[in-house]
Amino acid sequence: NVDQLRNMVRKLITDRYKLTFHHDKRELAAFVLTVGKTGQKLTPSEAKGLLPNIGVGSATNGMKLTLQNATVTDFTGFLQFLVLDRPVVDQTGIAGRYDMTVTFTPDDSQFNGHPPKVPALAEGTEPAPDLYSAIQLQLGMKLSAEKTQVDVIAIDHVEKPSAN
Repeated sequence: NVDQLRNMVRKLITDRYKLTFHHDKRELAAFVLTVGKTGQKLTPSEAKGLLPNIGVGSATNGMKLTLQNATVTDFTGFLQFLVLDRPVVDQTGIAGRYDMTVTFTPDDSQFNGHPPKVPALAEGTEPAPDLYSAIQLQLGMKLSAEKTQVDVIAIDHVEKPSAN
């Protein structure tokens, strides 16, 4: 699963670079995901297995983020890695695995300033809402920009890599 893969890479880097580090908390500008006023609208996943299926594609009225068999933490990690420009912190308290789809119209502050091109809208088709509104309407959660405590990795020691 994803955690096992991360641990394998962490051990490899630690061994090869003599890396030592520790986790710390810092107050940073971040996006915080919370449950909205109307309550979450997540569909429990019926998929079996430990790995999520995550993808991005175009929709008839914008972009579509699709997650299957994913945790809310998988969702926030995906938003942080690909879509948004700062950490995304899960403060929903929601456990379990879900199937989620968010259809939205990206803007220039997303995808590292290079949002994917959205297909031209067919006549009579309304554009999808912005990302923040889409998360609220489609998932029942709120994504807001604020300063909050974020888990960071502080490097204590690192060396040039050892030979193969």
